[in-house]
Amino acid sequence: MRGRLVGEISELRGLNSKEIESIKAFITRTHEVWVPKYREFATQFSRRLVMFGTTNQEEFLADETGNRRWLPLRVGKMRLDDIKRDVMQLWAEGTELYRTLGGVQFRAGC
Repeated sequence: MRGRLVGEISELRGLNSKEIESIKAFITRTHEVWVPKYREFATQFSRRLVMFGTTNQEEFLADETGNRRWLPLRVGKMRLDDIKRDVMQLWAEGTELYRTLGGVQFRAGC
């Protein structure tokens, strides 16, 4: 997770109760703890990424305790020609937001 801004959980279809519990625990964790190479002790880092999942199924949420962790979005076909045409403008707007906000704003646990 360290050094990543985006993380994908692919193929969310057919999650059973065991899988959903481990995925919920994974996506709601705000810190990662591990022992880096050549180190003796564990280190803790705050997560700084956005998680998203993908599926081709219309019905994939089956959590008996509720689905508040999910924000389903239907994504249509990508218009690659438009993206190629506007790529410099997209980068310019992102750069301006970065400068205006004073960097990337992370709020763990929101």
